[in-house]
Amino acid sequence: MHLTSSPIAWYAARGAGVAAYLLLSTVIVVGLLMAGRSSVPAQPRASVVAVHRFGGLAIAAFIVLHVATLGIDAWLPFSLTDLFVPFTNRVRPIWTGLGIVAAELLLALGITNALVRRRRIPYRVWRTLHYANWAVWLSATAHAVGVGTDRSSAWLTALMAVCVIAVTGVAAWRVTRRRPAWRVVAPATAVVAAALVTGAALGPLRPAQKPWNSATFSDRLTGNIDRQTGASRGLISLHGDGTGGQRVFVRVDLLATPDGISNTSLQLEYLPSGDRCTGEVTGISNDGRGFTGWCALAGATPARRTITGHWQASDAPGLVGTIASAPA
Repeated sequence: MHLTSSPIAWYAARGAGVAAYLLLSTVIVVGLLMAGRSSVPAQPRASVVAVHRFGGLAIAAFIVLHVATLGIDAWLPFSLTDLFVPFTNRVRPIWTGLGIVAAELLLALGITNALVRRRRIPYRVWRTLHYANWAVWLSATAHAVGVGTDRSSAWLTALMAVCVIAVTGVAAWRVTRRRPAWRVVAPATAVVAAALVTGAALGPLRPAQKPWNSATFSDRLTGNIDRQTGASRGLISLHGDGTGGQRVFVRVDLLATPDGISNTSLQLEYLPSGDRCTGEVTGISNDGRGFTGWCALAGATPARRTITGHWQASDAPGLVGTIASAPA
């Protein structure tokens, strides 16, 4: 996994997740409205089946895109276990796990839809199982509120509020439509639910914003050092990840000759932007386990940054240390 650091994958993952949630909410609302017009006959009505079939396929397509792009993107590194086993992720495990539960429940419901069309299971069993859609929607809502990157932005907060109002309002109307004295329950339920979701997204579950191409940071550095030696010169390369307040890819190349270091290159790739800060190494520490250099990031203020790295002695093949940046 982690095949790319391109911001395209990061944006695609976020967009696909939002699209899947909007489609899921729409399908539930349409299903509630259509099923509420009359008593349900012995077999599913063609219109209801069509809505769920095509809506479910579209939701599944966006979920697959959401999971696949998260898997290949390096901004939030996920393993296969993180992506498919609920509550094992280190990034907000409860909220991430609820999203996995929602996706896997939706897959199970898709299988039951196929079975009922082939008359492999009774319609009554299918309808009972179909109530699991509420668990799917509630889990998806909790996932969006608890771990969605844009959950505190105005546009996504508004979209989630509209979805919550629509789903809870129509559901409450279904329950109270034959009780005129209870008609106020539906709008009140919708407003309260939307207020709870909006308050959570803007309040206790509001995400901590990471800096974008920050000029000042000090993060944990993990990586490797490779050495290629020849008859008259050698290439020493350090490549690794800086993880913390500002996630970066780090690459340092040193061309060594018998007379010393003849050429150097230093590069930081900032995530999630994908912008690259390039420069040179200006010094190596006496113990050989650190460097100082500079890089310049086009279009940034300040453009030039002083970069320092240091790592610990270890018998392990990889290195562990720190990477820091400050305005030059």
